[in-house]
Amino acid sequence: MTRDEALANITARAASIGLQYSDSSHRPSYWLMTKAEYLAAEVRPRTPHSMGYDAETAAGDHAGFVSFAMLIKDPVPAEVLADYPDIDTMVAESKAFYASLPPYL
Repeated sequence: MTRDEALANITARAASIGLQYSDSSHRPSYWLMTKAEYLAAEVRPRTPHSMGYDAETAAGDHAGFVSFAMLIKDPVPAEVLADYPDIDTMVAESKAFYASLPPYL
């Protein structure tokens, strides 16, 4: 799958959960992408001019995007949730972490 193909799926997936997606900001809503789509779109090899972005780091970042979307109650498509059978645990851990922080003064 190419980056363009992965990004093209976002509009249809957003519509399937009742969202109107606009890519005018050129910043895709990564939580609308499956993990495979995200990896296809974002993983880049290291070059002399770039640090790259490896698959392991990208997979962890994607899990964070999905977990955060769930935390703030954004609708997450079922095909994305299928990549994370333990998403409820991830969200509970995030809630516990944020609850443990001192209040902002």
